[in-house]
Amino acid sequence: MHSNLQEGLLQGDLDDLIKPLISIDEYESKISDDNIVVGFYADDKEPATDLARFISKSEIDILDAEVSPVPNEEGVYLVFVEFIRDDTFVKDLITLVESMAGLTSIETWQFKSYKRKIMDFTEENLTRFVRVKPKKKTARLESMLLDTIDIKLLEGKLLAGDLTYSVLAIGDYTRIIESYGLADKPMLLESTPEYKRLASNFGLNWAINMFEGYTLAVNGDEAILLVRN
Repeated sequence: MHSNLQEGLLQGDLDDLIKPLISIDEYESKISDDNIVVGFYADDKEPATDLARFISKSEIDILDAEVSPVPNEEGVYLVFVEFIRDDTFVKDLITLVESMAGLTSIETWQFKSYKRKIMDFTEENLTRFVRVKPKKKTARLESMLLDTIDIKLLEGKLLAGDLTYSVLAIGDYTRIIESYGLADKPMLLESTPEYKRLASNFGLNWAINMFEGYTLAVNGDEAILLVRN
């Protein structure tokens, strides 16, 4: 294992404060109903906050990391980390755990996934017992896109003319805004060619909000978060 500590955290800072057990898929995502939620257990809120900050600043591509507002029934705080459910999950989680080696002296980790017993944290077990294939979003997307003028769905990608987007999240507008921190991001100008194309193809019933790296198509209380390919 390797260590890559960040400023403000020293070698062994979380020794004996983080439990060697990881929860996988036992908690619901606040962003999308098919993301993977991973939970790390901390003895107190301060080490949990330190761990969440460390994970947020890591190079691993996560969606969110936050600490439970209150401890669970055992008096333990959880650090919830959300991942997109895809084939990179196992590798990303292993890399993340390896990066924590300098913070804690834990050498042997275990994990517990939904409706399964505790088992050793190995690539083989993760691959065998954690579902990494996402559920089909096609039916829900197709239903939402019936209210557009000229938006197509092809092999899971959203097409607006010659523009292609990956669908990052579908669901409640407020939840997506809060989960991705979009309220704190400046919106881009509505005069760009991309905005005009999307506004035209989605139609008058949709509002197009563009941020750096993200596009949010909004219809009433529902929204689709997109990333351009």
